Amino acid sequence: MATPKQKLPREFWWGGAVIALVFAFLTLETWRKWGDSLIDFGVQLYVPWKISTGTVLYRDVAYLTGGPLSQYYHALLFGVFGVSVLTLVVSNLVLLALLVALIYWSFYKASDALTAVEAALALLLVFAFAHYTVLGIFNYVTPYSAEIVHGLVLSVVMLAALTYWLTEKKPWGAALAGFCAGLVLLTKPEVFMAALAALGAAFFLGRRAGKLGRSAGLMLAGALVPLLGFFIHFCRLENFSESARSVFWAWTPMWGHSMAQDPFYRWCLGLDAPAFHLQMMGEQFLGLSAGLAVYVVLVRAVAETTWAKIVFVSSCVLAAELAWRYNWRQCGYCLLPLALVLLVLLLRRSRPRSNMFPILWTVFSLVLLAKLGLFVRIYHYGFALAMPAFLAAVYLLLWELPETLRPYRVRPLYLRGVVSVVLLTGFVRMMSVSLINYDHRTIPLGHGGDRTLVLPNRPAIAATLDWIETNTPPNSTLAVLPEGAMLNYLSRRTNPAKYLRWNSAELSVFGQENMDDAFTQNSPDYVILIERDMHEFGLKPFGEEERFGLRLKQWIDIHYKAVYAFDSPHLIIYRKK
Repeated sequence: MATPKQKLPREFWWGGAVIALVFAFLTLETWRKWGDSLIDFGVQLYVPWKISTGTVLYRDVAYLTGGPLSQYYHALLFGVFGVSVLTLVVSNLVLLALLVALIYWSFYKASDALTAVEAALALLLVFAFAHYTVLGIFNYVTPYSAEIVHGLVLSVVMLAALTYWLTEKKPWGAALAGFCAGLVLLTKPEVFMAALAALGAAFFLGRRAGKLGRSAGLMLAGALVPLLGFFIHFCRLENFSESARSVFWAWTPMWGHSMAQDPFYRWCLGLDAPAFHLQMMGEQFLGLSAGLAVYVVLVRAVAETTWAKIVFVSSCVLAAELAWRYNWRQCGYCLLPLALVLLVLLLRRSRPRSNMFPILWTVFSLVLLAKLGLFVRIYHYGFALAMPAFLAAVYLLLWELPETLRPYRVRPLYLRGVVSVVLLTGFVRMMSVSLINYDHRTIPLGHGGDRTLVLPNRPAIAATLDWIETNTPPNSTLAVLPEGAMLNYLSRRTNPAKYLRWNSAELSVFGQENMDDAFTQNSPDYVILIERDMHEFGLKPFGEEERFGLRLKQWIDIHYKAVYAFDSPHLIIYRKK
C-alpha cells in the first residue's frame, strides 16, 4: 500500500481514470433529466431563491426537511452565480466529484486499487445517479433534500480527517473533523447521529493509541464555529431563543412529534410488515453466506491442481449469469448483517494504521442504516442512507474476507475475481435500469438554466407554467396545494402563506390550524389545487376530509373562483374574487 511519501503506483491512476470516465458518461447520459416537477425538489429551489431575496428561513418560510446550512449555501450560490437549476446542479456535481475522490482515496489507503475502484463505481452506478422510482429526487444531483447529500459529503470529509488524525498524529485533523461535525449538525439529524457515532469510535481508537490530549479541545472548538456563525446571523434578525431554535431547527420533528403511527413512516421503517422484512434479511444473508461457503470449499478442493483455473472461469461465467438475473433492488436486506460481520473482523485484526478508516466507516454506516429500520433498501431513501453500508459490504467481500481466509489456503485471487464479477454485473444491471427510466423523461419544463426534462405523464405542469406566465402579473402571488413549489420557483411567484407543503409530517409538526390561519391571513392572488394521490400518508386527496384541508378548501371555494383547469395531473387554477 502506498503512503503519502511514496509515489502512487500506476494502477491507482488507471483506476482513477476509469472512475472519471464513468462519472462523465453518467453526467452526459442523464443531463437535465433530474428532479421532479411536483414533489420535493421544487422546495429545494424555491427556499434558497427566497433567502437570496431577503427572506429569513423558518421565520418567513416554513421548512421541515433539515437545518439551515444547505439552504443558505444554495442562496449564496444563487447570489453569486445567478438563480437557476443549473447552478445547483453544477454545485452538486462538484460535491459528488469530491465525495467520489475521497472514497476512492480512503478505500485505496485501506486496501488496494481494485477494492477502491469498485467502491467508487458502486457509489456512481448504484446510488449517485440512481433513478429506480418514478420520482427523480433520489439521486445526488437533484435530491429531495440537499441536506442529506451535503451531510454525507461533510461526514466523509470528517472520517478522512479523523483517520489522518489517528494515523499521523496531526492535531489539525481533529480540528477539521470537529468543524465538519458542526456543519453536519446543521444538515440532517440522522446523518449527524451517524457522524457522532464515528467520532465516538475515533475517540475510542485514539484513547487506545494515546492520541487525545488537546485534540478534543480543538475538535470541540471546530464544531462550535459554524454553529456560532449561524446563531449570530439569526440574532441579527430574531431574538435569542428564536435564533437558537433556528440553528437547531432540523431536530424539531424529534421534539414531541411522533411519526410512529403514520402509514408512510411505518412503511419506510418496515413496521407495517416486520416479519416479512426480517425473513428477507435472514434469507439474503444466509443465501449469500451459503454461496460463498460452497465456492470457498470448491476452490480449496482444487487448489494447486489443473482444475483450479477451469473452476474459476466456470464460476465467473455462472456468477455473471445469476447476477444479471437477480433482482438487485432487493439486495439491501443483507447490508446490516454484512456490516456487522465486517466490524467484528476489523476489531479482531491487529492492523491499526490501515484499520482506522474502515472501522470508522462501518460504525458510520451502521448508525445511518438504522434510519431505514427493518426495510433496508438501496432505492428510495436508501440512495443515501444505505450507500455507506453498501460500500462497506464491497470492502468486506473484496478485501477483508479474502484476507481473513488467506491463512486457510483460499487464494484471494479466486475469491476476489468471482466477487468482482458479481458486483460489477450488479452495478451495470442497476445502471441500465436507471438509464432506461431517464430515457422516459422527454418533456421540457422551464427555460434557460431552469430547463429540465420531465415525464410525459405530467404535461399539465408545463402548460400550467405557461398559463401563469401569460395570464398573471409578474408580481402576483401564488400557492400550490397540497404541494408544487416548483411552479412557484419556475414562475418566480412568491407564496405568501409561508407553508409550501401539506402532508402528514408538516401537519403534525406545524398544526393544520396554524397552516390554515397562515393561508387565510396571507392569502395569495392565485391558488392551484392539484389532485394528488395521498394514500401513502393514509389520507384522501386534499380537501376531502377534515384532517387534510377540508376547512381550507371550503374557504377557497368562497373567496376564489376557478379560472382554468388542466388534466394529467388534474389541477384547477383559482383567482381571488
